[in-house]
Amino acid sequence: MTFCSIVVPTVARSTFQRTLCSLLCQSVARSAYEIIVVNDSGQPLPDAPWLHESPVTVLDTDRVDRCVARNAGVARASGKYLSFVDDDDWLLPNALAAFQRLADESAAVWLYGGARLMHDETECAAELNLRKTGNCFAQVMAGEWIPLQASLVDRQTFLRHGGFHPRLLATQDLDLARRFALRYDFANTAEPVACILRGPRWQTTTDYARNPFFNAIGREWLLAEPAALPRMMSSAGNSYWRGRVLRVYLAAALWSLKGSHLGDALRNLAHALTLVGFVATSATQSAFWRALFKHHVSGAAYSAV
Repeated sequence: MTFCSIVVPTVARSTFQRTLCSLLCQSVARSAYEIIVVNDSGQPLPDAPWLHESPVTVLDTDRVDRCVARNAGVARASGKYLSFVDDDDWLLPNALAAFQRLADESAAVWLYGGARLMHDETECAAELNLRKTGNCFAQVMAGEWIPLQASLVDRQTFLRHGGFHPRLLATQDLDLARRFALRYDFANTAEPVACILRGPRWQTTTDYARNPFFNAIGREWLLAEPAALPRMMSSAGNSYWRGRVLRVYLAAALWSLKGSHLGDALRNLAHALTLVGFVATSATQSAFWRALFKHHVSGAAYSAV
């Protein structure tokens, strides 16, 4: 079986060539992976040498939603794992090699490494890596970002749970991580594996104004699962994350009340009350109160506690 299928949805942005070059220049053998380009630009891609490279397959869609394009790419995939790389991001040369070593060491269905946030090809603004293995549900639900671009996910598990959710018009990456984290363990490598373009030259097709609503919708779906509360409690291993878990349920209760979803609000409040005894020993710690009342900054809070 091919180790990894890399799915790249593209609208033919100028950065796309850099993305493809990074995938074709991986340090592992070409036979270990395949590249599935989903051309969602609505027009043919310009002819280029990479179109004729052996691991590359091109699918054409026509301005569909990003999650639909990704799901279409997965339908053609044959790898044990899936990688999703946007057309303005890129993988570091040893990314797949690092993931192969991690897969040999772990049976986890979500593998992830470090992600560099880049202003351009040479200037790195920050590097994120949660560096947590096992149950990461509290972290993913409570605001930590494990970038999809720096992850591999097991293909059979992805298909078993329906792939990217077509009803979510934003935050699909986060929703996928939440659904995996509810049921499965994650595995981590300390190595940086991906570069994600951010900063003044970054141009995005994502409508971030929709994120808060769809983030809340996806959160409610997961919190309604019977396994959600015990799973979160078991992954909140310090005062900071206990504060974040309590904040999740209080925020969800408030959101449900504003939307007149009384049943959901009462359920979330009941779970918050259940957590009071769990977090009581943390109430003397400043990290707990910081987590409860302040916005979480990904990559900073866990290194400070």
